[in-house]
Amino acid sequence: MEDCNEDGFRHLLGHNLSCNNGWQCNPSFVGSEALVRPSDVARVAKDSDVTVLSNWVNDFTARFPGNTCFDGESLSMDDVSVSVESLRILIRAIHAENPKVMVVVMAKYPGAAGRRIGADYSNLNMAVRAALADEPSTVFANFEFPLDEDMFLMSKSGHPNCRGDRVMASAVIEALFNARVLSRGLALGEPGACLADTACSELSASLACCQRAALCRVAEGQCVPYSTGEQ
Repeated sequence: MEDCNEDGFRHLLGHNLSCNNGWQCNPSFVGSEALVRPSDVARVAKDSDVTVLSNWVNDFTARFPGNTCFDGESLSMDDVSVSVESLRILIRAIHAENPKVMVVVMAKYPGAAGRRIGADYSNLNMAVRAALADEPSTVFANFEFPLDEDMFLMSKSGHPNCRGDRVMASAVIEALFNARVLSRGLALGEPGACLADTACSELSASLACCQRAALCRVAEGQCVPYSTGEQ
């Protein structure tokens, strides 16, 4: 995974993976660093207390433009083996530099249909979570978005809006608190009861539920609506 062959691919688990880091392996979208190696990430992450990884969330959309990212090979959407192995390589590179770094692997957020959920990836998240369960100093930050609510940007299709970002940030804090990395966390109500609650004013008596609700927030001791953040 450190270097690429002359054709611009890495070899992993019997598959060719493009070294192009542009969106859907498009050369037009290559970032400022054309090649980012696990060791490069590890050198930066080694001085952190916590490193959050969300790099695997686009592995599945990489299949769409003719499987360019996989040298034309069609991989199953339900197969997380490449994502898991890539994450293991990156996590272990970080821990080789500093085993005390706590790595948080973010869940893949749902697919968007406009502003709302269009695809559920909870089965993929659970598979990745289970596969990484034995990695030391590593936790998985799982979360869900409420159905039939505006959770995605229209200006950047497929990306969460402020509501989605808030759910994700809360998931990181919750995962670190549960792992006893943080001594204090957020008071969060049960997701099933609170996540999709939109009656914010009625939640002022239960601020824990308000803090869990994707469409609400706590302000000056009261539960108030939380906007999408998009103008």
